[in-house]
Amino acid sequence: MTLLMAYEAVEVIYAAWTLLILSLEHEANNKEDAAKARGMVRKIKSFVFIATTCFLHDVLRLITKCSKVFQKDIIDIDQMQAMLEATVAAMKDMKENPGGHLEELMSHIKTNNCEHRGTKSRGFY
Repeated sequence: MTLLMAYEAVEVIYAAWTLLILSLEHEANNKEDAAKARGMVRKIKSFVFIATTCFLHDVLRLITKCSKVFQKDIIDIDQMQAMLEATVAAMKDMKENPGGHLEELMSHIKTNNCEHRGTKSRGFY
């Protein structure tokens, strides 16, 4: 899996998270693999899953953007260096200040009684 594919997969999961839960909950109530679907719903509703998805979305966006500069046919060394330095600085900043998606999640969960996008998150302390 390429970096761009990983980023796109995380982006889809992030964007469709609520629909994914609704679909799996429907499967959990109506299909023979109900136990498997219920287990997946539990994992997807967990704070760890949601936070990891948000973190990966933030990090992979930066790395993908940087990677695209390195993949050009004609490479401008100054542009590469500037992009690499900006990416490293942004990643270091994320140690203290979460990226936009993770920050939004944390703020949303704290102010909405552990709910994110209308779904109660499990495992948030």
